[in-house]
Amino acid sequence: KGYYQHISSDKSGTEFRNGADGLWGVELAFPKFKWVEKVVVEYMCTRNQSGPFHRIDFDHAAHPGRGGGGDNYYNNGEYRTGNSYFGKAVGSPLIISPEYNTDHSTGFKDNRIQDFHFAFKGALSPRVGYKLRLTVMNGWGTHAAPFLKKKEGVSMAADIRYNHPKLPGWELGGTVGADTGDMMGSGTVGFGLSVSKRGVLKRW
Repeated sequence: KGYYQHISSDKSGTEFRNGADGLWGVELAFPKFKWVEKVVVEYMCTRNQSGPFHRIDFDHAAHPGRGGGGDNYYNNGEYRTGNSYFGKAVGSPLIISPEYNTDHSTGFKDNRIQDFHFAFKGALSPRVGYKLRLTVMNGWGTHAAPFLKKKEGVSMAADIRYNHPKLPGWELGGTVGADTGDMMGSGTVGFGLSVSKRGVLKRW
């Protein structure tokens, strides 16, 4: 199946004056091919933003017509924290949260992005499943404060799940993730372990 999520922060966005800004995705399912049961490919672009300037501030005698443009996604002229909650973006994780700002500012410094995301899900055996995710990120800053040089980054993660034949309903899991480039920090690695139970824990 295919899907598209349009992004808008004001009327110009709802009227699609920001072009095709948003998230495009395709999900493919292969139920008979257990090695790769599902594939997801997504593309997100927010570079248009209805143009670089907000025409409400222009001289309307010289520039007739309705104002618009300079959408500046996730930022707000009155609320300096923008579309965030305790430093974390409310919305797409691909628009880097203010908590990553090295100068401790509260706004979004990079809302003009062009990213690609790939995800795979399958089973290595009847009891071992996996998920692989890879995201390639490109950022140009904002229209008002563009980066002098485009920033790039790659994030990746791998999940493994195991169901033991003598422990029905119990699942053991492991996750490892890493970030490279200058978007979210280079050389960052993390891992996690999990134990979960599906169904009834105990019948009384």
